[in-house]
Amino acid sequence: MALVHIKCPNCGGAINLDKTMERAFCLFCGTHFIVKDDNAHMQHADSVTLANNIEPMLRSAVGFCKLKRWRDATHLYQKMIVLNSTDYRGWWGLFLVKSRFMNAYHVQDGNHFLPIDISDARNAIEVAPPKAKVYLTQQLNAYLNKINNLCRVHIKFAYNLIFDQSTISIQIDQRKVAFFQTDKPVILMIPKGPHIIKFYGAERRRKTYKLNIVSHTVMTVKCTSGYWSIVAIDNV
Repeated sequence: MALVHIKCPNCGGAINLDKTMERAFCLFCGTHFIVKDDNAHMQHADSVTLANNIEPMLRSAVGFCKLKRWRDATHLYQKMIVLNSTDYRGWWGLFLVKSRFMNAYHVQDGNHFLPIDISDARNAIEVAPPKAKVYLTQQLNAYLNKINNLCRVHIKFAYNLIFDQSTISIQIDQRKVAFFQTDKPVILMIPKGPHIIKFYGAERRRKTYKLNIVSHTVMTVKCTSGYWSIVAIDNV
């Protein structure tokens, strides 16, 4: 039996290792190792187990996010953190789920917007390697700036007694918002700055406006002959 004499990479204790062994055990600190080659180069068995467990969890969590199964994704990211709290991907994944991929926010007092709790993002940045730390910081700052620049646009409807349009389609900057019932006002969250807003009425009749949104806005629109037109704009 050929023995090699090495030091435990965890505590420095002396280990006499049979070169034919696949696993090793330190008598001083109790650390288990996996032998990777004939030269007795070893790796922590716990590290290998962690990697084997975390990677499938990460793939599953990403898949659940794509399916918008937020609860299942949250559960997996939390398990990743328990297994290895120094892996930034678990913390960052948890933040992405809570913030719905940096699109969610809190509304305070009607017109004030606050970001979702960013403590998980801060934890991810704290434990991330240098390159990832820079990228995550940029992403978090972009999210905070986006929330800070949001404006509340309140669209009211003035009815025409001759022609009553029951639905309206609104498009903002080439992005179709949705069809809305005009028996209730529409509340939109739009970033500050210039926008192209299009209103679609009956038979796809369209009115286009170029507006510069600088603050919270109340907009009154009215339908005439199938066209939805802005009749009043007030900044709050």
